[in-house]
Amino acid sequence: MLNAIQHLISDLQGQSGYFQPGQGYRFSDNHSGQWSGSLRALLTTETPALDTPLTELNVLSTDFETTGFDPKQDKLLSIGAVAIEGQEVILQRSFEQVISVDTQLDPKNVCVHQITDSEAARGAAIEMALDRLFLALKGKVMLVHYHPMERSFLRLACQSLYKIKLEVPMIDTLTMAIKWFKAKHISYQAEDLTLANLRSRFGLPSHFAHNALADAIATAELYLVLVSQLQSLQAEPLVLGDVLV
Repeated sequence: MLNAIQHLISDLQGQSGYFQPGQGYRFSDNHSGQWSGSLRALLTTETPALDTPLTELNVLSTDFETTGFDPKQDKLLSIGAVAIEGQEVILQRSFEQVISVDTQLDPKNVCVHQITDSEAARGAAIEMALDRLFLALKGKVMLVHYHPMERSFLRLACQSLYKIKLEVPMIDTLTMAIKWFKAKHISYQAEDLTLANLRSRFGLPSHFAHNALADAIATAELYLVLVSQLQSLQAEPLVLGDVLV
């Protein structure tokens, strides 16, 4: 993972994909008959405008646990998410969903995410898990830590299930942290950008890492700190367009 973060540092560039800020998603309806109701609702709901102040933005902090790091070979194993409205984390609007997989889990990964084969076997179908995510994400921006992970797994899952190249608007606390380091003229390494180390730097307590919901909440808390830190460095309001990836 640190190697991947290092690559992101050296080749960081934003991408807006297939959504249109302030309007909705741009898409072809060639395969729309395969879409679930929740996906259709997500695609047809207005998205936040680029000039929306972050203090007024509705966000869904999201984390994926997976069977490995390669989205072409590995699978989604759990999704955790919690809503942020403006400057408040809404714990009542959170969920975690374990996803059923048809392959035996690598014991090394089980030691990390602590989801056993028996738990995965009792998990929901991936379509049901994505339905919960799409419904929670409707009208919001997805917040993650290290966006290439969530973006690639979500993109490939949607290509496989719904024949759509879905690109959702994302904010990444890792890239926000890079902006902060650069603005403060502080040198940093890949290890400085992990969720745990960034939380420690900004005085946040340690958390139960590699659990999807716990990581989503931890990312939400870090996001609110980074919004405050970055806002203190500029006079004009910090807006979505400043942090979108």
